[in-house]
Amino acid sequence: MAKNDFTGIMDFECVSLCMKLNELPGVETTESCCGHYKEAYKIFFNCEDFISLAILTRCTDKRYSDGNWEIVCSGSDNYPLYGFLLRSTCVFHSLDELNESLKELMGNIDYWGDERFKSYFKSNGKEQ
Repeated sequence: MAKNDFTGIMDFECVSLCMKLNELPGVETTESCCGHYKEAYKIFFNCEDFISLAILTRCTDKRYSDGNWEIVCSGSDNYPLYGFLLRSTCVFHSLDELNESLKELMGNIDYWGDERFKSYFKSNGKEQ
């Protein structure tokens, strides 16, 4: 199997976003489900880099996005004791509808993850 061939391992609708998330420093996806056009799309991930988490929260903020996504922090009885869930706030009823929102979300990750914003996130948004 090729390195990035996830056929039969995960929903194909989740592959590109999981790969995009895993490119961020300290982010590791652990589970995913596309929702199968009946439920919310979900990606569970761990994050050890608060700048990456700040980038993701900016990408899902309704001021900067289509409002179709949110990040939820969840606790666990196992290590790690906390984790995160990136999920859709709606049910996508077609692949085209899903792909349009994924394209926008991944574009936001590229935009806010750009080097020019690193100092902004590092300073917690305070003027330097």
